[in-house]
Amino acid sequence: MMFTWEETEHKIYQQERYLRFGTNASLGGMLFYPSFRQLYETYPDLSITMKTGATNYIEDEVLQGNLDIAYVLGYPKHKNLQYIHKADEHLVLIGKNVLNHDNIADCIDRQNILFASEDCCCLTTLQAIYNDYQVTKGELTHIYDYEALIQFTQLGMGVSIVAKSLVEKHKIQHYMELPEQYRNIGLYLIARQDHGFTSIEKQFIGLNDKL
Repeated sequence: MMFTWEETEHKIYQQERYLRFGTNASLGGMLFYPSFRQLYETYPDLSITMKTGATNYIEDEVLQGNLDIAYVLGYPKHKNLQYIHKADEHLVLIGKNVLNHDNIADCIDRQNILFASEDCCCLTTLQAIYNDYQVTKGELTHIYDYEALIQFTQLGMGVSIVAKSLVEKHKIQHYMELPEQYRNIGLYLIARQDHGFTSIEKQFIGLNDKL
């Protein structure tokens, strides 16, 4: 998808200037702040609707027409959505208990599980690891604040799984690589199969590609 600002600017002014966009809570809105800022500087009357949540929730919002495009972590699964692969992510286990053990089974055994959403692919992956390694789960604790969830794991209150790109962003010290079969996940741009990308959406996507 190649385009330039000059090629699209006149088209954007011919359209209603809005962007209905979603992303995972784990990715966070600040990831897209530079793109938002550039669009707002050029189009002060731009209207942006943004929702965050688990991948399943964001996919449903796009399918229902409440959002037009979104960036999500996960795997293609809806035939009525188009998934445009943008990057590969690695998942890591986070928690202070990784200091005490060299293998993942011992790290998670009897540890509380901290999660941001029941539908999160990270929680699904962690539960699969528990089942496959046949170790005992601790309590499941739902923490809506993603920053708090990360900090609580670092204090030793439990374990969780996050994208490795967040390690540096949140200064996570205690983390462990997952076994290869659980590690890889994709970052996808999604939209409805019949959605035609507007000029402003194309510009937004192009700005994000440079981040």
